[in-house]
Parts: sequence; C-alpha cells; structure tokens
Amino acid sequence: MSCYTRHLDDLFAVAGIENTKENRKRADGFIRKIIGMKEEGCPVVWREVKTRLADPDKSLELADQLHQAFAENSC
Repeated sequence: MSCYTRHLDDLFAVAGIENTKENRKRADGFIRKIIGMKEEGCPVVWREVKTRLADPDKSLELADQLHQAFAENSC
C-alpha cells in the first residue's frame, strides 16, 4: 500500500468513501491512474496529490473522480 493514503481522511469523506485499509489500497491505484503516475514512487505521487489537495477546485475534482472510480469498479 502507498504511504500517502493514510493522510486522505478529508478526501475520502468528500468522496463519500469509507476509509478502510482495503479502500485505501484501491484508492491508491485509482489516484495513480487519475493523476497519470502509475509507475511513480510514493513520494512523487504524494507530492502531486498534496498539490491538488491544496487547491479547493482541484481537490473537489479529485474527490469526484475518486468517487466515480469506486462507483464504476464496485465489487
């Protein structure tokens, strides 16, 4: 699991996703796909995610995309 997902409580709440170990693992894959960094290491991905979370519009967009990814890929 990625090192940064434990810091995403607010993002999970806005996206309407329960913050569980399993969901954090899934979110890592979805976030990497959303931001186009599938092969990057955790620190690089976290830097980009923090940048997006700092901007209210980009943060909301990321939450919406994450919500959509979970909805489309539900078990």
